[in-house]
Amino acid sequence: MHAAINPRDSNNIIIAGMVLDAEALLAPLSFPIYYTKDFGNTWELSEFNGVNDLEPLTFILGGGDPYWLSTRTAPPTCPG
Repeated sequence: MHAAINPRDSNNIIIAGMVLDAEALLAPLSFPIYYTKDFGNTWELSEFNGVNDLEPLTFILGGGDPYWLSTRTAPPTCPG
């Protein structure tokens, strides 16, 4: 799991992780992304998860944990 705080708005926090269903070994990995705009009082699940746009029958067999990159002036982005 990785978290980032938006440098332009500290109320905006983003977390993401890599989830594998250990009981369904052929199930794809998923990468849920949650965000808050009120410093964690409420959380929303993002519609973007990194796998929805893949071609049918694409297998995700591994990979690295998602991470966030930001600068003092730019909001967090997920480059990988």
